[in-house]
Amino acid sequence: MRIISSNETFDVYVKPCYNYGMVEPAVYEMKSGAILMDPNSRQALEFKFNWSSKVKRLNSLAWRFSPGRGYILFLYSADVGYGLFSAKGRVYSVPSEAFPAATGYWGSLVKNMSIRPPAWAERAFLTSALVHARLIYRPSGAIISSPTTSLP
Repeated sequence: MRIISSNETFDVYVKPCYNYGMVEPAVYEMKSGAILMDPNSRQALEFKFNWSSKVKRLNSLAWRFSPGRGYILFLYSADVGYGLFSAKGRVYSVPSEAFPAATGYWGSLVKNMSIRPPAWAERAFLTSALVHARLIYRPSGAIISSPTTSLP
């Protein structure tokens, strides 16, 4: 996701390819973006935007954004049934929705921990616990990312 403020017109080109570049995407135009799906499977790259001014579709893979503010979101889904435009999947495509949900979840993880560090180490311990909580994919509990710097 990119939150953007631009005083200039700019173009966005989206051209995924599947099967090592051998398969072109099937493009499904949506009101505020597009689904670029692999015609041989259910995987897709989805493109969604919310923009304060005019957005003109140049062709099936390009959009022109007039000066303004908003966000642009890309999401790869192994199954398009759980993507940005799906009624099944819950993907927070508006920044103001996602942050409170994420911080609430992280806070509940830290509150429910049974480990209590000594008072002098509490802040470092909680910071480290929150960093780790933010790296967890909630449905499976798997680690989705690794920190690029050392943890406290």
